[in-house]
Amino acid sequence: MNMRSGFITAILLIVAALIILGYFKINIQTIVSSPDVQANLQYAWQLLVTGVQEGWKYLYSLAQGAVH
Repeated sequence: MNMRSGFITAILLIVAALIILGYFKINIQTIVSSPDVQANLQYAWQLLVTGVQEGWKYLYSLAQGAVH
């Protein structure tokens, strides 16, 4: 039950934040679609992908060492 209530709380917080931003006339779509934000998101995504790939390579090498 705790996991479910945490998920519902997160959803409600996101909805409340969107309502508050709308009240102050802040348009998230405009912000996210700006070229600077797109470049930052692309950079962050590439860092994440590279980190996950390197992590898998490291875990694979550990597993190969344990097998032999």
